[in-house]
Amino acid sequence: MNYLEILENLGVSVTNEEREVKFCANIFDVLSAYDNDALSVGTAISICRRIGITIASLGVSLKYPIRAGDFLRDILFQKNYRNERIPLEIKELLTCLSIILTEEHFIENNTLKVWVEEALEAWKLPYVLCDGIIIPKGVKEFDKALVCDVAMWLKKYPATQKPYLNALQQYYDNAEPRDIADNLRKSLEAFLQEFLGNKKNLDKNISVVGTYLKENGINEEVRKMFTTLISHYKSLNDKTAKHHDDTDKNSVEFLLYQTGVFMRYLLKINESKKEETEDE
Repeated sequence: MNYLEILENLGVSVTNEEREVKFCANIFDVLSAYDNDALSVGTAISICRRIGITIASLGVSLKYPIRAGDFLRDILFQKNYRNERIPLEIKELLTCLSIILTEEHFIENNTLKVWVEEALEAWKLPYVLCDGIIIPKGVKEFDKALVCDVAMWLKKYPATQKPYLNALQQYYDNAEPRDIADNLRKSLEAFLQEFLGNKKNLDKNISVVGTYLKENGINEEVRKMFTTLISHYKSLNDKTAKHHDDTDKNSVEFLLYQTGVFMRYLLKINESKKEETEDE
């Protein structure tokens, strides 16, 4: 029986805010175990890039070994004017944790993952770990193949992963459909830019995707269907996000799944291409 269950059995109610505070305190405490863990410069830069910050903004010197404990505290717990450590807002903290947990260093040493999972359970926060990605618990739409797997695979595409995770959180929070659609569009647009190696907008990359599929031996019918779907996806997304058209939850769910379908299909083609090259 954990501390929260003891309190509940005694008739002491603990608010959501109090449970979030306790969770953050648990995470802060366990980070001390990483104080003697050296983090490579490449790993530190990769994490910062995926989160959307610069390593310089943390005041980290690249001349000396980077202590993982200090580095993680600098990201997850900001200092205030009294030099006290204040955690990020819970949703931002969980997004950052997802990015950290899917970095190779913390996959190999999964201690932090175990602690996060235990703390989520101990304080009964409505989240669950899915292959290192922290997602809201009990949302049937967040299935493994089209949502969880895609979120995990996007660790190699930092500009894509963050708006995608934001869209998942907004969906869970029943945010405005236009806000969810906007983050899904941003994630798909950023993904195509990173995947194809250009800076074209979503509309202009549709034809580039068609060329990529042709070069990889995908038959004409599938190419036409795929690019046509992206075109219709963009139109529906524009109406929802840019023009604030009313959209029901089913349409937003379609955009969520379709975003996953597009990314998953291209990632699978790329993976198959790599395997063929290795076999030669």
